[in-house]
Amino acid sequence: MKKLVFYSIQIFSLFAIAGCSKDDDLISTSTEIADTTSVASESYSMVNDWISENMSLYYYWNTSLPASADINDYPEDFFYNLLHSSDYFSFITDDAASLIDELSGTTLALGFSPAFGKFNDSDQVFMIVEYVYNGSSAFEQGLKRGDIILKINGEHLDTDNYYDLYSQSGGYSVTLGSYIDGAIYETSTTYDITATYLMLDPIIDYEIKEINGIKIGYMVYVEFIAGDNDQFLSSMDQVIGELKSQGITELVVDLRYNPGGELTAAQHLASLLAPASATSSGEAFVTFNYNDDLQNYFLRTEGSNSDNLKMTLETNNNNLNLSRIFFLTTNGSASASELIINGLEPYMDVVVIGEPTHGKYYGSYVIYNTDTPPTHNWAIVPVVMKYANSLGVTDFVNGLTPDIYIEDDLFSAKEFGNITDPMLASAIEQITGLSVGNARALSPQKSYSTLHNKAKMTKGNVMGVLSPADILN
Repeated sequence: MKKLVFYSIQIFSLFAIAGCSKDDDLISTSTEIADTTSVASESYSMVNDWISENMSLYYYWNTSLPASADINDYPEDFFYNLLHSSDYFSFITDDAASLIDELSGTTLALGFSPAFGKFNDSDQVFMIVEYVYNGSSAFEQGLKRGDIILKINGEHLDTDNYYDLYSQSGGYSVTLGSYIDGAIYETSTTYDITATYLMLDPIIDYEIKEINGIKIGYMVYVEFIAGDNDQFLSSMDQVIGELKSQGITELVVDLRYNPGGELTAAQHLASLLAPASATSSGEAFVTFNYNDDLQNYFLRTEGSNSDNLKMTLETNNNNLNLSRIFFLTTNGSASASELIINGLEPYMDVVVIGEPTHGKYYGSYVIYNTDTPPTHNWAIVPVVMKYANSLGVTDFVNGLTPDIYIEDDLFSAKEFGNITDPMLASAIEQITGLSVGNARALSPQKSYSTLHNKAKMTKGNVMGVLSPADILN
């Protein structure tokens, strides 16, 4: 085996590492196209007018939009030049159809979720598998949680090529590495993975642990999406209903790799977990604040009880009527993951175990062109609101602080549901008083940090999908 020795590893964001060099490439390329192709310039102007119109209407920081943006810029550059200095979340895509498909739960995918790492003082990059979807090509080939990927199609990953290699369509071969005694060794193990269209139910694992006479439910939830015709909300009802029928009295929800998603899914899950007294009385789950124009529009046309201004807890026959809930988190737990934790805090004992969350308390609209036929394929997902819980808690810039700090060490990753997983073991210890795993063995200091992943930047708090005529028409 080839040995790759390192002294420090950083698990990092695709967004962070790609942000500078990739954006610079886009700017130089787009400028050349705009200068030399009048047809393209005219097309850019049309798209940018559309972007400008919608940002003026919906963008949370609409009063801070620059007065002099170049209408002939490449749309991606034009959009990002409009963003407020504190906005790291809004984004744009030139493939609206794929984005809509992804938000519905259907996507062309290899079937695994990666974290990305960089060797200290080197440009070499590796991937660690966070989880694999059952039934996917990655699953069928044998890829599993905690596997390390060093090569794609025989080529080593580095800071210049890793994103292009990872995101190429169709599929590829991956070469695995092995982590032994502080070093990663290249192995001879390879998998040929093919991208297929998958319907990705976000509950990827659930089970019941009966320990010391206590039935504990455990559920891994990786994205807040309702799915076409609310199919994933129905499957959520079925899962929670099964846990309820088996008599669980405690529940651990694993949100370690959940970057957010649709607010309706967060509302639905919260209504299944909260005390029945809160759901039956329709207590406020979260409230929303928009730019002044949009806020006043909703107040004027729909009143202070508008669904656009607040979400309430709802009755559900499968409600667990819990007085306490455990959430497992990392820095990758963002947006709707933080919303459900924050939103339930006023009504029950919420115990957070793991690492501080990401720190995103904003929500977005997905806005795309609905002309027939479409005049362009761009979609924008701008931040349109900030949320708070019923007590007004928001602005957790540094994320939500865990009650019990435990690192998510992917180099020692356990299969979901393994009671020796330090985070799950800690939850079980809090519930039962019994030590079932090495829950406190990890030091608060480690040689890498876990950050949000650009591969998941299409997630987040999505308020809805709309065209410019849907509001303020």
